Amino acid sequence: MQVVGADTETVTCRMSLSEGNDDKVNYSGRCALAGANLSINGTLAYIDANRRYEGAMTSNVNFSGVAIGQKVGDSIVFNLKERGTLQDTNTMIAAGITLSPGGITVKFDATDSVSGKSVSSLIPFQKL
Repeated sequence: MQVVGADTETVTCRMSLSEGNDDKVNYSGRCALAGANLSINGTLAYIDANRRYEGAMTSNVNFSGVAIGQKVGDSIVFNLKERGTLQDTNTMIAAGITLSPGGITVKFDATDSVSGKSVSSLIPFQKL
């Protein structure tokens, strides 16, 4: 997996899934990049009362929120966009998780609203 921006860098990631309460799935992931660690945690579930899939996400870079899941073919796609603080900058962050029969893909984009500089990553996970 690579992060693409002004430079290209290799990133190492790990994600684990566990059963949560009431048919929910909990996830926890961590990536090491550029001498820093990014961690995300959350829950994915179908919420009967709202008749939709929902995903909650928190991270160690002051980024959190809830994404509505959309069924796309045989996959479920959760997209989350939020303006947050990433290393003391005003940054627009977009994150997504795609659940498909072949695995899980995490997409992460960050754009500095002042400089316009951005980084993007697409991280595929497969069951080991």
